[in-house]
Amino acid sequence: MNSIKKNKSLNAVMKLAGILLAAVLCLFLMPADVSANNQDVTITDASATGTSMTVSGTTDASAVAVQIRDSAGKIWAMGTLGVLNNQFSGTISNLRLSTGDYSIYVADYEGGTWTTAPVTVTNGVDPSKPDSSKSSSSSSHTCKNHDFQYKIIEYPTRTKDGKAAYVCTHCGQIDYDHPGVYDGYIILPSYYQFQKETVEQIQNAPEGEVTVDAEFWISFMDIVYDEIEKRPDLTVKVDFTYSKTDYTVIIPAGTPAESILNGSRYAGFIYLGSLYGLTER
Repeated sequence: MNSIKKNKSLNAVMKLAGILLAAVLCLFLMPADVSANNQDVTITDASATGTSMTVSGTTDASAVAVQIRDSAGKIWAMGTLGVLNNQFSGTISNLRLSTGDYSIYVADYEGGTWTTAPVTVTNGVDPSKPDSSKSSSSSSHTCKNHDFQYKIIEYPTRTKDGKAAYVCTHCGQIDYDHPGVYDGYIILPSYYQFQKETVEQIQNAPEGEVTVDAEFWISFMDIVYDEIEKRPDLTVKVDFTYSKTDYTVIIPAGTPAESILNGSRYAGFIYLGSLYGLTER
């Protein structure tokens, strides 16, 4: 009974879990700090060179967002890292940082206050020299007729962001000034990839029951609930982890999407548990 009351008390928060996750997209576009109910992040090690930054630490969050900023607050790189056993660690490469002082920022992926660590680049890149990575290695002359086309550079997975860019079909140069790109690239969120793969899993599942391993994600978008509604022959079982505890929630076959979403674009798994019950694994 206590667990039911606890879940009900979380309803309002977890009903907004999708909204918090949607803020992830904004996190990649807005340099301003974000305040929210968030999991604390501790940075245990941080370093940077002219071409990469590395950071590790501990947190109760499911994933973390990472940025590196210069002393003036300009963002030079950003990315996300998954969390395993309350620990995160990773490197973001392909940077062009000049010698100087920077700060690495890390926050709960779902939105929260930033934790920072100062780093110093002692072997920075000379910004006056051209970046050979921004042009085709097979082209020794300047392309006079660029034809920039959208191209996926790194495909996202359900646990790691990908990136795309506008690349010249003739010489391979990246258009770093194209509207909507950040430092030449467009982030392809892993959260949306998780949603797409879940939709495909539901579409391709035989009748009966399908189990979705949610990794460190804690909500579905409307596209998933819409697909569940289309399958009156399929029960959807979701395995997920929340606050260090493994749970399972079962969504009845053919459940109308709007009965869960109530006008929202997202609904979290703890909220689903208040509707259908949660089982600890």
